[in-house]
Amino acid sequence: MKKFLPLSYSSLKQFAISPSHFLAYKKRTFKSTPSMTLGTAVHTLVLEPETFEDRYYVMPDDIRRGTNAFKEHEALAASRGDEVEILKKKDLIPIRAMRDNILDHPKASFLLSRCHTFEQRRAWKFNGLDFHGFVDAEGDDCIVDLKTTQDASIKKFSRSVVDFKYYWQAALYCAATGYSKRFFVIAVENTAPFNVAVYEIGKEFIDVAIAQIVDATNDFKKWDGMPMSYSKDVEMLTPPSWML
Repeated sequence: MKKFLPLSYSSLKQFAISPSHFLAYKKRTFKSTPSMTLGTAVHTLVLEPETFEDRYYVMPDDIRRGTNAFKEHEALAASRGDEVEILKKKDLIPIRAMRDNILDHPKASFLLSRCHTFEQRRAWKFNGLDFHGFVDAEGDDCIVDLKTTQDASIKKFSRSVVDFKYYWQAALYCAATGYSKRFFVIAVENTAPFNVAVYEIGKEFIDVAIAQIVDATNDFKKWDGMPMSYSKDVEMLTPPSWML
């Protein structure tokens, strides 16, 4: 399985769905969606504002895709580097609103002020396997992750933590630091009014994640590298516990 290493939170999450999902993830051709570009732009403006102008090309709103004018602006963006992404001028309104609300939030701004490295690549071992990942922000005693979301309320976002396995990410990043740091999430809504909430993914969540990640990595070690999907049998669906 060395050809698939190092693993990441995202790739292991796909393996936990099925090996077929993992293989598709590893073979994917990455193409940023508008929502992904928006989220990345917020990250840049909050965490590395000095790089924003170098990483984004802002196009006038009235330029339509497919027109000669659009192609000219695409060429101008490409001339600045392969990594430069295109935004419309109107995109700056929600991006700046999210930035402002994050920095105006007392706990969010306090946590970010305690961080001294941003978008830092880390490499570590977990259960004998190589892992790597990019940590949004890190201080002497904390790790801070910035998430854009549709709903940052505690009821909805706690569900997102489970559904998207953010608690796995927390556990893996805590493992990378020897479990010496607390893991916080700054959640900002990507539509008006762009509300912000700050959550800590605590020890109870981390302990559950560690047990699940150990199981997943053990399954990875035993995997023969072949595609595997879901059961070929008919399975019975019953009401989940959260529905009752």
